[in-house]
Amino acid sequence: MDISLYWLMVSVFVLYVGAVWLIYGKQKSISASYYCWPGNWKILFTLFCWGFAFPAIVLGITTTPLMFFAGIGIMFVGAAAEINIPWVYRKHMVFAISGIIFSQLAIYFGYHMPEVNIASLALTGLILILTIKKNKEFRFWFIEIVAFLAICYTMWPY
Repeated sequence: MDISLYWLMVSVFVLYVGAVWLIYGKQKSISASYYCWPGNWKILFTLFCWGFAFPAIVLGITTTPLMFFAGIGIMFVGAAAEINIPWVYRKHMVFAISGIIFSQLAIYFGYHMPEVNIASLALTGLILILTIKKNKEFRFWFIEIVAFLAICYTMWPY
Protein backbone atom coordinates (compact mmCIF):
# COMPACT_ATOMS: atom_id res chain seq x y z
CA MET A 1 0.00 0.00 0.00
CA ASP A 2 1.26 3.44 -0.83
CA ILE A 3 1.14 5.30 2.48
CA SER A 4 1.42 8.69 0.80
CA LEU A 5 -1.84 8.07 -1.09
CA TYR A 6 -3.53 7.17 2.16
CA TRP A 7 -2.33 10.35 3.83
CA LEU A 8 -3.36 12.40 0.79
CA MET A 9 -6.87 10.96 1.04
CA VAL A 10 -7.10 11.65 4.78
CA SER A 11 -5.56 15.12 4.46
CA VAL A 12 -7.99 16.14 1.74
CA PHE A 13 -10.90 15.05 3.93
CA VAL A 14 -9.66 16.72 7.12
CA LEU A 15 -8.58 19.96 5.42
CA TYR A 16 -11.76 20.41 3.40
CA VAL A 17 -14.29 19.49 6.09
CA GLY A 18 -12.25 21.34 8.71
CA ALA A 19 -12.03 24.49 6.57
CA VAL A 20 -15.76 24.48 5.85
CA TRP A 21 -16.58 23.91 9.52
CA LEU A 22 -14.19 26.63 10.74
CA ILE A 23 -15.06 29.23 8.09
CA TYR A 24 -18.77 28.61 7.45
CA GLY A 25 -19.91 26.33 10.27
CA LYS A 26 -21.77 23.04 9.98
CA GLN A 27 -23.76 22.68 6.80
CA LYS A 28 -26.83 20.63 5.89
CA SER A 29 -24.42 18.22 4.23
CA ILE A 30 -20.88 18.17 2.97
CA SER A 31 -22.36 18.59 -0.51
CA ALA A 32 -24.19 21.76 0.57
CA SER A 33 -20.79 23.27 1.37
CA TYR A 34 -20.41 23.81 -2.38
CA TYR A 35 -22.67 26.84 -2.02
CA CYS A 36 -20.64 28.34 0.84
CA TRP A 37 -17.67 29.06 -1.36
CA PRO A 38 -17.66 32.30 -3.36
CA GLY A 39 -17.34 32.27 -7.16
CA ASN A 40 -14.49 30.20 -8.52
CA TRP A 41 -13.77 28.72 -5.08
CA LYS A 42 -16.76 26.38 -5.51
CA ILE A 43 -14.39 24.06 -7.40
CA LEU A 44 -12.95 23.13 -4.00
CA PHE A 45 -15.91 20.82 -3.42
CA THR A 46 -15.23 18.91 -6.62
CA LEU A 47 -11.50 18.77 -5.85
CA PHE A 48 -12.34 17.50 -2.36
CA CYS A 49 -14.47 14.66 -3.75
CA TRP A 50 -11.90 13.70 -6.37
CA GLY A 51 -8.95 14.18 -4.00
CA PHE A 52 -10.53 11.75 -1.56
CA ALA A 53 -12.04 9.25 -3.98
CA PHE A 54 -9.19 8.76 -6.44
CA PRO A 55 -6.68 7.65 -3.77
CA ALA A 56 -9.39 5.44 -2.23
CA ILE A 57 -9.90 3.77 -5.62
CA VAL A 58 -6.19 3.23 -6.20
CA LEU A 59 -5.65 1.87 -2.69
CA GLY A 60 -8.85 -0.15 -2.52
CA ILE A 61 -8.93 -1.76 -5.96
CA THR A 62 -6.22 -4.23 -4.96
CA THR A 63 -8.44 -5.45 -2.14
CA THR A 64 -11.89 -5.30 -3.71
CA PRO A 65 -13.51 -3.91 -6.87
CA LEU A 66 -16.31 -2.64 -4.64
CA MET A 67 -14.08 0.24 -3.54
CA PHE A 68 -13.74 1.23 -7.20
CA PHE A 69 -17.51 1.66 -7.42
CA ALA A 70 -17.61 3.52 -4.09
CA GLY A 71 -14.92 5.90 -5.29
CA ILE A 72 -16.58 6.45 -8.65
CA GLY A 73 -19.79 7.32 -6.82
CA ILE A 74 -17.94 9.92 -4.74
CA MET A 75 -16.20 11.32 -7.82
CA PHE A 76 -19.54 11.75 -9.61
CA VAL A 77 -20.90 13.48 -6.49
CA GLY A 78 -18.17 16.05 -7.03
CA ALA A 79 -19.07 16.37 -10.69
CA ALA A 80 -22.78 16.82 -9.89
CA ALA A 81 -22.17 19.54 -7.32
CA GLU A 82 -25.00 22.00 -8.03
CA ILE A 83 -27.64 20.29 -5.92
CA ASN A 84 -30.04 23.25 -6.11
CA ILE A 85 -30.82 22.20 -9.69
CA PRO A 86 -33.45 19.42 -9.44
CA TRP A 87 -32.13 17.08 -12.16
CA VAL A 88 -28.55 17.46 -10.86
CA TYR A 89 -29.76 16.80 -7.32
CA ARG A 90 -31.38 13.52 -8.39
CA LYS A 91 -28.14 12.32 -10.02
CA HIS A 92 -26.09 13.60 -7.10
CA MET A 93 -28.17 11.60 -4.62
CA VAL A 94 -27.92 8.40 -6.68
CA PHE A 95 -24.12 8.78 -6.74
CA ALA A 96 -23.91 9.69 -3.04
CA ILE A 97 -26.05 6.77 -1.91
CA SER A 98 -24.23 4.35 -4.20
CA GLY A 99 -20.87 5.62 -2.88
CA ILE A 100 -21.94 4.93 0.69
CA ILE A 101 -23.48 1.54 -0.11
CA PHE A 102 -20.49 0.34 -2.14
CA SER A 103 -18.05 1.56 0.51
CA GLN A 104 -19.94 -0.36 3.19
CA LEU A 105 -20.04 -3.45 0.96
CA ALA A 106 -16.29 -3.08 0.35
CA ILE A 107 -15.67 -2.80 4.08
CA TYR A 108 -17.68 -5.95 4.74
CA PHE A 109 -16.81 -8.21 1.81
CA GLY A 110 -13.40 -6.90 0.77
CA TYR A 111 -11.79 -5.83 4.03
CA HIS A 112 -13.74 -8.27 6.22
CA MET A 113 -14.39 -5.66 8.89
CA PRO A 114 -18.04 -6.06 9.89
CA GLU A 115 -17.28 -4.22 13.13
CA VAL A 116 -16.78 -1.05 11.04
CA ASN A 117 -20.17 -1.62 9.37
CA ILE A 118 -21.78 -2.09 12.77
CA ALA A 119 -20.08 1.02 14.17
CA SER A 120 -21.14 3.04 11.11
CA LEU A 121 -24.75 1.90 11.47
CA ALA A 122 -24.72 2.51 15.23
CA LEU A 123 -23.29 6.02 14.86
CA THR A 124 -25.73 6.82 12.05
CA GLY A 125 -28.60 5.61 14.23
CA LEU A 126 -27.34 7.68 17.15
CA ILE A 127 -27.09 10.76 14.95
CA LEU A 128 -30.67 10.22 13.75
CA ILE A 129 -31.93 9.77 17.30
CA LEU A 130 -30.08 12.83 18.61
CA THR A 131 -31.40 15.00 15.79
CA ILE A 132 -35.07 13.97 15.96
CA LYS A 133 -36.23 17.08 17.81
CA LYS A 134 -33.58 19.65 16.95
CA ASN A 135 -30.56 20.16 14.69
CA LYS A 136 -32.23 18.10 11.93
CA GLU A 137 -30.57 20.30 9.35
CA PHE A 138 -27.13 18.97 10.34
CA ARG A 139 -27.87 15.26 10.40
CA PHE A 140 -26.55 14.52 6.90
CA TRP A 141 -23.36 16.50 7.62
CA PHE A 142 -22.52 14.12 10.46
CA ILE A 143 -23.75 10.96 8.71
CA GLU A 144 -21.49 11.75 5.76
CA ILE A 145 -18.55 12.34 8.09
CA VAL A 146 -19.17 8.88 9.59
CA ALA A 147 -19.17 7.35 6.09
CA PHE A 148 -15.88 9.05 5.14
CA LEU A 149 -14.25 8.11 8.45
CA ALA A 150 -15.30 4.48 7.98
CA ILE A 151 -13.38 4.42 4.70
CA CYS A 152 -10.35 6.09 6.29
CA TYR A 153 -10.35 3.70 9.24
CA THR A 154 -10.73 0.65 7.01
CA MET A 155 -7.82 1.65 4.83
CA TRP A 156 -5.56 2.50 7.78
CA PRO A 157 -2.19 1.06 6.67
CA TYR A 158 -0.72 0.25 10.07
